[in-house]
Amino acid sequence: MYTQMKLLIFLIVILLLCIWYIEKYYIPNFSEVNNTLPKIKYECFWKGFELNYDFKKFCEYLFNDINRRITIISVFGEIPSNIDQSSLIIMYSGESFYKKLNYPCINLVMTPDVDKNIIQMPLFSIYSYIHNAWPILRIPRRLNKKSKFCAFVTSNGWEDRHIRNRFMKQLSNTYSKVDSCGKYKNNIGYEAPRNHVDYMKFLNNYRFNICFENKNQINYVTEKLLYAWMGGSIPIYWGSPQVLEWFNPNAFLYLESDTPEAFNKLINKIKLIDTNPELYEQIHSEPLLISPIPECMDCIQWKKKINEINEKILNIGV
Repeated sequence: MYTQMKLLIFLIVILLLCIWYIEKYYIPNFSEVNNTLPKIKYECFWKGFELNYDFKKFCEYLFNDINRRITIISVFGEIPSNIDQSSLIIMYSGESFYKKLNYPCINLVMTPDVDKNIIQMPLFSIYSYIHNAWPILRIPRRLNKKSKFCAFVTSNGWEDRHIRNRFMKQLSNTYSKVDSCGKYKNNIGYEAPRNHVDYMKFLNNYRFNICFENKNQINYVTEKLLYAWMGGSIPIYWGSPQVLEWFNPNAFLYLESDTPEAFNKLINKIKLIDTNPELYEQIHSEPLLISPIPECMDCIQWKKKINEINEKILNIGV
């Protein structure tokens, strides 16, 4: 018994040291960003972006090795004609598409690597760095008492024809009412909080969370799976099948296809888990990340590739 206790203590110490090492040497510390950075100019970002200080801090970290002005262009609105082409131009998109520019640039996007100067950057990974989530994703979650069944949070008006809306309706009609907590078909009388901390607390009341992507596309993995898991629910996910390789497939439920058979199979699985407390706790305790961080989500690799492409643009202009 004494030997087993010593072994357990030793393993706990090793785990804590590993987490400390990851946080100190791998996870970027945005508070230590170089204050001598050239000014970063943002163009064509979403409404309210000016208040997204975390994302801006992340960009400052990402480009702190670049010694010239930087212009980051996104996909919302028309691109101005007076873009400073002497700056390092970045096309950034957290959507399933991006705009191809007519001048040398670096594309930070979520698409297959089929174009020059593309760095694949799934939105999941950006938010994991912003919220310092990578160490957390490796730790089994503690289960608290949950009073509600399933949350569904979306605001897009085209949802009637989307797979996630059809799945939500079928789950509600064949098993138990799903709480629609966004602007779309809201049935709880108020909307889920937009503040990250409050949203996590909100999701923690639910046993499940439907967190489908807008599209099933290679590398297109947004923050939806991350937030569902961090919020304390079991994610019900549809989207890029790469999540089954990148993450622990035992930590979430995956809809295999847009077919009646796949719908019924997953709903039956949800029923089984929801009515079996031991099975629910087993799945809930699974860490989301059990393997090394995928290369396409590795911030160190991003910085290295950004520096390489920047040098290429400076030297040969492509």
